[in-house]
Amino acid sequence: MIGAAIAACVGVADGAAAASEQRLTYTVQMSPYGTIGTYHSAKHKNGDETTITTEAHIKVSLAGVVLYRLEMSSVESQIADRLVYFHGVTIENGKSVDPAAVRSVAAEFNRPRMYP
Repeated sequence: MIGAAIAACVGVADGAAAASEQRLTYTVQMSPYGTIGTYHSAKHKNGDETTITTEAHIKVSLAGVVLYRLEMSSVESQIADRLVYFHGVTIENGKSVDPAAVRSVAAEFNRPRMYP
């Protein structure tokens, strides 16, 4: 369900606050429920170091009954476009989601490649 919600989001950019910082705010919409939440992202760049923070608040309701809820926040740090730190918290329908899968994906992207 959340995949459909993210795929259906409509972006509204707040724009860059400064040359080294960019903040974006998206309104998440899903037919037939309408607006179901927001997604915020901030990117701060200082030389080759980049910090990205994200936050999402999504709630799908029908006739006043909450069918789905997602709260997510994360912080990631990159040096020279290489992920060096990630911490994320996701609560889906009141239950914490184990971030181990996210860590393993990050490790896969950061390991040395052996291409011919």
